[in-house]
Amino acid sequence: MTKHRPSATAAFAAAAEARALAQQGNAVDAEARIRDARTIYDRMPPSPDDDAFGFPWRRFLLYLSGTYTALGQGSRARKVQEEALALYPARTGIDPTLLRLEAAICLAHERSATEACQLAAQTYLQVPEDHRTPIIGARARRVIEELPGVNGRTRAAMELRELLELPDGSM
Repeated sequence: MTKHRPSATAAFAAAAEARALAQQGNAVDAEARIRDARTIYDRMPPSPDDDAFGFPWRRFLLYLSGTYTALGQGSRARKVQEEALALYPARTGIDPTLLRLEAAICLAHERSATEACQLAAQTYLQVPEDHRTPIIGARARRVIEELPGVNGRTRAAMELRELLELPDGSM
């Protein structure tokens, strides 16, 4: 385990493990790894935001957002999403896109189907077509998957599903 060495790699590993545990539904261990990740992060030397091998605070918040979203803790997720988005001045790129899609997933958990699907569609369309990676498509589809009950058949959900099924180059 890396929790005794305060490095970007150790903080990243703990944060990634917390998110994975949350996605598996293991809330107790996910919370413990969040605490470990935070302790490691607080002890490591700061890294510049543009360091490709670093783990800046905004990236740490991205992983916390994913963990809290997977745990169904919408208010905690929204708090870190807002803080992280404020640290991305241009608000473009994959991380801000993933943060907004996680916000849409939180809305889906809260049964705000129309708002969730509209946010996901808007976010997806803001990404240039040649930058729409499989992870972005999967995260947008997850919004629909997370809608409880008949909410997955609302007009907004059907429109999002149709958008995501369009072939490349058709927009």
